[in-house]
Amino acid sequence: MLGNRRLISILGLSKGGTNHLAQCVHACQDVVGLTESASRLMHPTRDDHRQILTPEAVQAGVLKPTKPFGQVGIVSVNKINYTLVAYPEAWAQFLANDDNSSTVVLLRNPMMVHRSRTRYVNTTKPQRTAWLNAHKLAREILELLAMTWRLPNAVIAFHEHGLTDHYRDLLVNRLGLDPSAAVQPDRCQTCGTALDQRRRSRDDPSAWLFCPTCERFIEGEGSYNYLRKEDDLNAYRAQEADARSDDLIKILRDAVGDTPTDLFLDGAHWSNDGPDALRTALDGDADRWRSVPLNEILYPY
Repeated sequence: MLGNRRLISILGLSKGGTNHLAQCVHACQDVVGLTESASRLMHPTRDDHRQILTPEAVQAGVLKPTKPFGQVGIVSVNKINYTLVAYPEAWAQFLANDDNSSTVVLLRNPMMVHRSRTRYVNTTKPQRTAWLNAHKLAREILELLAMTWRLPNAVIAFHEHGLTDHYRDLLVNRLGLDPSAAVQPDRCQTCGTALDQRRRSRDDPSAWLFCPTCERFIEGEGSYNYLRKEDDLNAYRAQEADARSDDLIKILRDAVGDTPTDLFLDGAHWSNDGPDALRTALDGDADRWRSVPLNEILYPY
């Protein structure tokens, strides 16, 4: 199924911005991106006999706007790993040794992840109480950093920095992709009607694609807005200040140490030097990451 195709794996936390990046990668020339559901059922091997998904199921799991899976040379997967399919340790070994793969580790300010998860639980999924647990979030970040340390060739990116450049530098200079083919849907995938643009609600100033025939908004994976523009960076920074929590900071320090925690508190996740600073921090505390078992990372909720 993967065959000789190049594989781009996006690792990150839920509510960490991976759907935005996945859509940017999918829009590039000669790339087909898979939804989270399809990505999480992939097995870390190029042996078709070990893949759970059939070719038909893989095509059904292609991000919108859809592309023919069999006619592209690069496959992008998002939030890989269901532990029922393969444990994270297997993915770590595969990604470290597969010369035809590229791995992107996407990180986001933990304060904003916690804020976004809390809002999601309160407004949409009250049963997802685990997302309210700051200790669980800290454990996920610990394991994601440990995975990053085990993949020295992984490309590190920060969601906040991506908001300032739409990931173009990452796509072109770090992954060698061509974003010139980026497109957005112009017709409804269900009925073929030309799409309008409308606001969803009074509280959401953004325009969304809308099908007047089906009377529904058209969105991508994880409520991705195809018309998304750069966020209001001043507003985002104000939200960061509001989301700052001394309790969460202490929990993070206990879990991952002072240096990675301070990287976010000092604003390095907004800078070009952020990835190098994190890589240096990881290399300087190798004993911590070496001993971390990858039991919960990207575990399905």
